[in-house]
This record gives sequence, structure tokens and C-alpha cells, in this order.
Amino acid sequence: MALPKRPIRSSNENSANDDIVSQEFEGDVSLVTSPENEFLDLTPEVVGLDLDEASTKEDGHYNIPARRVAIVQEKKDTGPSVLEQAYKKMGEITVDQAINEPYEYYAHLGEGIINTVQYIQDLLTEQGRSEQVGKARRERGSKLFKEMSAEIDRLVLRRINNGDYAVAPQDVKYFLAAVNNEILGFGPLEPLWGSSLISEVIVNGPHEVYVEIKGQLTLAKGVKFQSAEHLLTICQQMLGLVGRRVDVALPYADGTLPDGSRFNVIHQVIAPHGPLLTIRRFPDTAFSLKKLVEVGSMNEDMAEIVGNLVHHGVSIVIVGGTGSGKTSALNALSGCIPNGDRVITIEDTVELRLNKKKHVASMQSRPASPKGEGAVTIRDLVRNSLRMRPDRVIVGEVRDASAYDMMQAMNTGHEGSLTTVHANDANGAVERISLLVSEAGEITPERALSLIAGGVDAFLVIKRYEDGSRRVKGLYEVPSTLASRDGKLYLEPIPLWEFVQDSSDTAEKVEGHYEEMNKMSESLIRKHSLDKRPHLSLDDLYDLSDVPLEQEVIPTITVKTD
Repeated sequence: MALPKRPIRSSNENSANDDIVSQEFEGDVSLVTSPENEFLDLTPEVVGLDLDEASTKEDGHYNIPARRVAIVQEKKDTGPSVLEQAYKKMGEITVDQAINEPYEYYAHLGEGIINTVQYIQDLLTEQGRSEQVGKARRERGSKLFKEMSAEIDRLVLRRINNGDYAVAPQDVKYFLAAVNNEILGFGPLEPLWGSSLISEVIVNGPHEVYVEIKGQLTLAKGVKFQSAEHLLTICQQMLGLVGRRVDVALPYADGTLPDGSRFNVIHQVIAPHGPLLTIRRFPDTAFSLKKLVEVGSMNEDMAEIVGNLVHHGVSIVIVGGTGSGKTSALNALSGCIPNGDRVITIEDTVELRLNKKKHVASMQSRPASPKGEGAVTIRDLVRNSLRMRPDRVIVGEVRDASAYDMMQAMNTGHEGSLTTVHANDANGAVERISLLVSEAGEITPERALSLIAGGVDAFLVIKRYEDGSRRVKGLYEVPSTLASRDGKLYLEPIPLWEFVQDSSDTAEKVEGHYEEMNKMSESLIRKHSLDKRPHLSLDDLYDLSDVPLEQEVIPTITVKTD
């Protein structure tokens, strides 16, 4: 909705009932106010008027008498009321506002928002609706959520109309949304859920919030909390969705939001400048092989090479640091598995989305209850998966002794299995997996290296570059035998292809090309009969890994710089 163009009087000056002021907006929408400051965001169609019944038409704008709205509302017996529809149109803070508009624009509303939130919460509690509020928080987008949201807007407007709290007309829309977000959403952070382009939200105390957009961190100028206590309240609401909380005794906690986003909370008892909150958003779209090529994570040649390796049963570990895009790459490569293979996926948070034509069984780990009971670990699930007749096992990430069980699976007939590990490069991945395998018990370093050499065929290394882009840094073959140097056994991955940056690169735009460093070994080719299997074209791989989803409209975000 655009800002008001100009205030004008109602066209019918003869009736006291029509004594209103209406403010015109772009499009067939008017914000109509009665003398009692009752705000309605309506079109002629919403109130059931034919266009010629609307009191005035000027350049595509309509002014609707308030009495008409009241009459229509009284006659409407079913479905959401006109007022409810109007309130829901008004209560909105856009993601552009949250990122670009300085908080100071609305800072004067802060105390009123907090007081009104407390008033509404107390009122809903008196009405015995606390459980409905909690359920609505957990079920975003549900009928109950919409009903509670409309009811909160109604109560807020009644409080304003009664003169309990004065809000300027131009601030009502923001005020309504802010109160609603505090009660049913994530407070000042709620508008940031308006775009899937935001992949991460980082809160450094009550007055500093950053968002990651296309790999770059940006300060959200319009997002601040009233105090450390306010921020902690929102953190506790998030944790409450998963039955947890933070306090002095246990000052940190992790959780997963209903949409799959992962978050971490640090209590201010160990954070001197206020609670710390980090949220990694769950992507709204599944990454296919074609999508990785389109966003520049790899070129077509690399996609064709890696896609065929996965299709023909080469076991690959995806390697990368935090936020490098390991899970996106894992999803894309998983799509290249033949539809006839039985696949078991194991994750902390269910993020993999494979084509429904594939034979997939998914399992998810479970943290312990607040009493320390009922935990189901990734390692538990990996060991159990081997009893489920899998052709391939896919583990979201190995970060503990589950690495031992994953290596065992890769060594015992489950070729073509996939996982990810946190490391910066291929050599670091060997060290990391070796260390994790040794956590499983009395396993010597040589034994750990032998398990890696026997199970893992290749490392696909992903890197996040200076410009925020995430791309394949290189493809490395893992030798099937250990080498000896100075009487010590070691395992050194062999680079097959590596991304080479152009000398003209700048921090704003990283460009380069892939260079073939070595040929694939004969032992790896023989192990998987790669020279005897049909080579799939890139289009075949695209079709195989495609994940049909409903068309998504992603709003664009323009970050304004000072």
C-alpha cells in the first residue's frame, strides 16, 4: 500500500452518518476513518458495494462511507468479518522497512507497544485463551493463527478508539503489526520472515541485528529490541516451541523452529551486552543440480562429472566451513541417485528434499528432554539404518562418533552413500573424520585412516568466497591405500579438478574457471565400473535431480546504503 495522497471529505455532505474523512491510496483502496478514529482498509468489493455505489471515484480511487461498512458488517453472519479483513490488510511491516528504515522512525511507539502487548496478553489470559495463543504460535498460517491475529488487531483498535492509548493515524499500521508480532510471532524479527532471500539472522544484543542476504551480512536498521529483557522474552518464546528455556543454570540452548530453521540462544549471564541469538533459516526451495549451476556454485562441466559419479555409486563426502552451502550441495547430489535405489536419510533437521519418485525413508535425531531423557542421536540412527536394507545412506552431517558408523556403512556394501563434514579443505577433512572416528572407541589413527580410504571415494570441497558466493572449490579423489612417509602412514587426497580464480578478481565479484589437475585413477574406475556404465547427459541429470515444487514468488530486497 502506498502512502496517503491527500485527505478529502466524503462526497455525501448531507448526512451526519457520512461525516467521515477518507485518505486515498494508490489503487482501488481507501483508508477510511470515522470521527471515533476507527480505521478500515477496504475496497468497494470487500464491503459488498457495486462500484457505482461507492460515494466518489477520482482517477481510480474510491471513498466508501463508514455507515456502508457498518451495515454490511451487521448483515454478515458467516466467515471473517469485514473488520477482520480490514485489520489483516493493515497490520504489516515489510522486510524492506525492517532492513532499510531507521528504527528511530518508530522508536516513539516502543513503550506503547510493550504496554499494549501486556494489556492484550492479560486480557486473553482472563478470557482463558492462553492455550490458543500458544497453539497459534506453533501453527503459523493455520485458521487458528489467522483468527487469533484478527482478534488481537480488534482488541488493539478498541484500546486506541477508547482513548486508552493515543496513536497517530500514520502510525496505526505499524503499531498493529508490532503488537501482533510480539504476541504471535518473533517480535521485531518477524518481518524478516517475509523473504526467503534472508538465509541467516544474527542478533548481537538488543540493539544490533544483522541479516545475511546472498552471502553478505547487512545491518537491519529497522530492527531493535526495547531492552535485553525484551530480547530474552522473544528467545524464550522460540525455545518454548521446543520445550526448552535458558536461565542462569543452563545459559545456552539450541532449537529448531516449526519451519525447520535452526537457532541458538545465549543468556545474558554469559553475554555482557545482552542475549545472543543466531538463526539459520530453512530454505524455501530445494537445491537441485540445475539450481547449483544457475547460482554459480559450479559450472556445467563440473555438474556433469559429479552427477555421474553419484549416479554410478561413488561415495562422496562434501566438505566445507560454516555457511558454505554443504547442505544445498548434498541435496543436489542426492537427486542424482537412481530412482530405484532405496535411500535412508538421517538428519538433525529435516532439510533434504528429494523427488517423490525416489525410494526414500527419512529419520531425524531427537535431543534429550529437559530431564536428560529420550535422546536419539545421529549415531543411533546410522546403526539402525543398516538393518533397514538401504542401498545408500545419506547423513546430513557427521560431527561425532557417528563418523565411525558412517565409514563402516560405506565399507560394507552401501556404496554411493553421501554425507558432509565441517572442514576447510580435503586434507582437513581427512584429519577431521579421523578424529571423529577415534571418538567411537579404541581405534588407532592408522585404523581410522584405513576406514576412510576404504569407504570414501572422493571429497567435494565447497568454499564461501569473499563476495559471498558459495561454489565448488575442488573435487578430490581419496586413495584406496595408505602411503608411508618416514615410517608413518598417511592419506593424502588427490586433486582431480580445482577452481582457479582469475587474477582480475575483486572482493566484489569472484570469477574463475575449473582446471583438471589429475586423471581419475584406474582403481576407482574399476571399483565402480565407471568405464562400462552409460554416461548420463547434463539434461538427464537435471531431470533426475529436479524437485517439482509449487511456484514460489520471492520478493526482492534492495539494501539502501548511506
